[in-house]
Amino acid sequence: MRIHCHLRVSEREFFRKTPLWLLSLPFALGVFFPGVAAQTADEYQIKAALSYNIARYTRWPSENQVVRFCIVGNSAVLNAFKAFEQKQIESRPLIILHVTKITDTSSCQVLFISKGNRDLLPRINAAIGTNPVLTIGEMPGFNESGGVVNLLTKDDKITLSINQSAAVKSKLKISSKLLRLAELVE
Repeated sequence: MRIHCHLRVSEREFFRKTPLWLLSLPFALGVFFPGVAAQTADEYQIKAALSYNIARYTRWPSENQVVRFCIVGNSAVLNAFKAFEQKQIESRPLIILHVTKITDTSSCQVLFISKGNRDLLPRINAAIGTNPVLTIGEMPGFNESGGVVNLLTKDDKITLSINQSAAVKSKLKISSKLLRLAELVE
């Protein structure tokens, strides 16, 4: 079974007016009902919406005035995340940044690493160290490589896995509500 979404409004308008539970629906359906398609819209738009919601259910040890949401990926990935640039997390505005230098990753609160950047993971992990950075990836073995959250597309659906040890190492607290939806890995 496939779910298709035909939008007549702009992407920005869609994400601004759509309730958060509805944005999370493709994810929830994909996790709990095998065979339901994750690609109701562009895959990166869905992953951007999921990443935003995951960040909303994450607590950092200190609250910055802004949330630096960094992207390691191509322009298609970056453009999907740009739709969230006017959003906020806990009254703090999001700033979407395209990271081109690995040394810049340690100043991010959220770091999305696209699948084409797997070879950069050891250097990114070294640059981040134990800084409180919520790393979100989309590749096999991401959690086992020290990534906190993995949004892996399998059989036309997006699955969520969380490495709680990596979250603790990064001094992040992930909501129990989110943990109940995820596959927990070490």
